[in-house]
Amino acid sequence: MRRVLRFSTALLLATATAFAEDPPVSKAEGFGATSKGGDGGAVVKVTTLSDSGAGSLREALAFSGPRIIRFDIDGTIDLKSPLRCTEGRVTIDGASAPGKGVTVFRHGIQFRGDCDDIVVKQLRIRVTEGGAEGDCITMWGKDGGTIERVLIDHCSLVGATDEGVNTWGEVHDVTVQWTIIAEGKNKADHPKGIHNYGWLSGVGSDRITIHHCLFASNMDRSPKVQGGLYDIVNNVIYNWSGNNASKIDEGARANVVGNFWIAGPRSSPDRGCVFVNDAEKGTRVFAEGNVSALTPKGTEDAWGIVTWYEGAKAHRPAPDEFRAKLRFEAPKVAAQRAAEARELVLKRAGPKWRDAEDERILKEAGAQ
Repeated sequence: MRRVLRFSTALLLATATAFAEDPPVSKAEGFGATSKGGDGGAVVKVTTLSDSGAGSLREALAFSGPRIIRFDIDGTIDLKSPLRCTEGRVTIDGASAPGKGVTVFRHGIQFRGDCDDIVVKQLRIRVTEGGAEGDCITMWGKDGGTIERVLIDHCSLVGATDEGVNTWGEVHDVTVQWTIIAEGKNKADHPKGIHNYGWLSGVGSDRITIHHCLFASNMDRSPKVQGGLYDIVNNVIYNWSGNNASKIDEGARANVVGNFWIAGPRSSPDRGCVFVNDAEKGTRVFAEGNVSALTPKGTEDAWGIVTWYEGAKAHRPAPDEFRAKLRFEAPKVAAQRAAEARELVLKRAGPKWRDAEDERILKEAGAQ
């Protein structure tokens, strides 16, 4: 049934500025490019910034059937608890918002159960609470559910108390592209203590593309991937903590191609940028064309940034048993050399309307 909801306003909590020029319309690429989202379904309009009730984003996500969620308002949606979506075939179209766009504040969005065909685009999420459930975006394919075909495009995910993105359990065919994933909370209420992390894909996750994203000032896991097949292409990783940059283990097979690591005040780039483990479980990495302090031209042997820790003892480069000689097969992504990709990511990543946090994060990472 087609539902068109009514309008109300609330205080906008953060100012936003537009790109100097409109970014090009993104083409969906990678494993998640086949997501239908809510195509062909009802248009559901968000008309209030309230946490719940008629016209709220929470109500729109609870509807069943194919649906495209559009916004008649701009501003900040201050949540009392995480948003949960258990019905797939949904598009959250943040680009439809007037004015300065939409910010989901305090809590994030959880996709759970058999929740297939998801599209989220041009949305800001700012998490400040939640502990172990404080992800900006969660894809939870456990407890008998499977999540398939997800596209996250031009979003900004900042402040998670767990991870900016978390895929756990049976989560397949996902793309996250042109998205800012930054600044998890250092002193949050996570039961494990400091948990300023960027991205975690656990065992069961498979066929995931991460391209043209900015990972900025996350202590660890930028990203951390386990188990399945991953295509990690043309990302910018800035200001990780110590030797906690990008991690691949638990039998994951990953292409790591054309990425750019920028050491920040707390980084130790001499220790490597990609950390591997569990060769006996089948962990393998194809590395090519990456730029870092150890490979400044991007033409050096890319294996020089890959490190294996044997207990407290570091082996860099990692043993050849971790090294894939051929690139793993994955859907094509329109890629550039790492230096060019860096410029494009710093110019185009995130929503069209950038708030003050986005502008600061991008500037710290080197945006002009």
